[in-house]
Amino acid sequence: MKSIIAFIFPWSLFMTLHRPAESVVCLLLQISIFGWIPAAIWAIYILYRDKIA
Repeated sequence: MKSIIAFIFPWSLFMTLHRPAESVVCLLLQISIFGWIPAAIWAIYILYRDKIA
């Protein structure tokens, strides 16, 4: 479930991990269409790096 959230709403994953600064940066990336792809990749990377999924 968290991997779907990380792909669709990357900034919300960082909020659930209690990382507000990274969440704001990710939200700013997600605002643009071209920035949404790196934001989603970043969120999925963090998700699997920390073995949360």
